Amino acid sequence: MIGQVTLDGTPVTNGIVRFLPDRDAGTSGPIASAVLDENGKYELLSPGNRSGAVVGSHLVTVICNDLGVREVSEGVFEDTGEKCLVPGKYATETTSGLRATVEEGPNTIDFKLQSE
Repeated sequence: MIGQVTLDGTPVTNGIVRFLPDRDAGTSGPIASAVLDENGKYELLSPGNRSGAVVGSHLVTVICNDLGVREVSEGVFEDTGEKCLVPGKYATETTSGLRATVEEGPNTIDFKLQSE
């Protein structure tokens, strides 16, 4: 399963997207997640490095995975100048408002986030 996350039309490049099975909708299984790349694109993985997410309804979150710091060598970090631009409401399944339905076979699901 693949997709892209944008914020106000700009790719989100320092985040993690998570698909949480919506138990209230009858979907059960493991959480699937992916790190967003430099184009805001993702490819979901489930535990055990399995590709994709379980079929069914999911609550979706997008969180920052980098607070402007990267490791340049073992134990040495530098400021990247990047800041988390994703509004905090997208960080939890109860406030994100993001949902997705995963179907059998290949899926492409994009998320167009808006600033607060």
